[in-house]
Amino acid sequence: MQLPDLQTVIQAQQSILKHCAEMGNRLAILDALPTENLEVIKQQRNQLLINQREPINGTLYYPWLKNAQAQIVPPCGHVAGIFARSD
Repeated sequence: MQLPDLQTVIQAQQSILKHCAEMGNRLAILDALPTENLEVIKQQRNQLLINQREPINGTLYYPWLKNAQAQIVPPCGHVAGIFARSD
């Protein structure tokens, strides 16, 4: 599977954060990039915050998870499941 480049991911996630801020009653559950390089994740986080108005209605989850089949999967689905279970 080919993942989109960093700028495409950032632009999409910034749009999601903007939508959540405008609506006021939504929370963005965002995935960090599938990397082990913490500096890249910090760069992603910092770029996400550019031109975002307060409050930031979003979360950025890291690291990606390894499932029973040894596949690396994004954490957002697991987090959303926990929210759904307790909401």
